[in-house]
Amino acid sequence: MVEHYVQLDHLNGRIGTWEFTDRDCVRIDTTPGRGGMYHFTAPDGVDLWDFIGEKCAWFREGPNATFQKLDLAPGQYHPRMARPSAPDMLGEVGFCPGEDEDRIAIAKIRGQLSVLTRTLEELCQTVHPEGANLDVYGHDIRNLLILACTEVEAHWRGILQANGLKPDRPNTADYVKLCRPMRLTDYAISIAAFPWLEPIAPFRTWGASDKPSQDLPWYQAYNDTKHDRDGRFARATLRSAIEAVLASVVMAVAQFGLERALGDGALLIANYTFVEAPMWKVGEIYTPAYDVAGWQSVDFKFAPADPLAGNS
Repeated sequence: MVEHYVQLDHLNGRIGTWEFTDRDCVRIDTTPGRGGMYHFTAPDGVDLWDFIGEKCAWFREGPNATFQKLDLAPGQYHPRMARPSAPDMLGEVGFCPGEDEDRIAIAKIRGQLSVLTRTLEELCQTVHPEGANLDVYGHDIRNLLILACTEVEAHWRGILQANGLKPDRPNTADYVKLCRPMRLTDYAISIAAFPWLEPIAPFRTWGASDKPSQDLPWYQAYNDTKHDRDGRFARATLRSAIEAVLASVVMAVAQFGLERALGDGALLIANYTFVEAPMWKVGEIYTPAYDVAGWQSVDFKFAPADPLAGNS
C-alpha cells in the first residue's frame, strides 16, 4: 500500500511531500529521496507512525497533525475541476493543471460569458436592477435566462464527460453530483457594474433536497418558462436572469480558476468579484509532481448511487 501525505508547519504551510508504505516513508520533494536524511524505516514489529514520533521532535498528532493525507498522489488532478495547490491557499479558487489541453473550451467559455455579460448590462440600462425591478419580466429577459441556463448545462455536461460519466439523457439528478467535489455551494459573487446588489451565491441551496432542479430557483424558472411560455412567462424575471448569468461565471471559474477562466486583466475578471470561495481540506489540494511524469488526469469517482440524485 502506497499513500501520500503533505507535511505542514504550525502555520499550515507546506514543508514537504511524503510517500508512505507499511514499513517506511520518504520525503519525495527533495534529493536524495530514498536513503537520504528524510527516509525512515521502522524496525520489524514497530508501528511506523510510532517510530516517526520517537525519532522526530517536530512530529505532531491530532487536528493539526504534521502529516495530512492526500486524496490524490502528487501530479494527479481531476479534469475540469479547479483546486488549490498549497495548504496556505485553501480558501482560494485554485487552478486546473489540464487547462492547456482545454484551451479551446476555455476560449469558447470566455466568448459566451462576454455575450451574457454584455446582454445583461444592456438590459439593465433599460430596467435598473434594484428593488421591485428585479421581478420585471419580458422577452429579452427570458431569452437571456434561457441562454445562460443552457450555458450552465453545457458546463455541467462537459465536466461529467471529462470525468468519464456519460449518461444517455443527463438531467439535474446527474448534474448535482458535481456540487460536492467542486464545492459549488461555497461561491458567492458581487457585480462591479451593480455595486448596490448584495453578493449572490447561485448554487447555495443546491443539493438541499431530493429535487435538484427546484433547489435552484433560477433554474426552475428557466424550466418553467422554457416549456410553458404563455402560462409561466412571468417566471422569467430579471432576478433569475442575473442569477443564471452568475451561475455560468461560477461554473467557468470552478473548472479552470479565476484568471484562466475570465482572463487576467480582461473586462470579465474586472466585473465579477468572488467574495466567497470554497474552504478546501488539505487532503483535497493538487500537489505538484516531483518526477518527469508531470501532471496526470484522474477521473473523479462519483458515487454510483448518490442519495440526492432524485427526480429533476
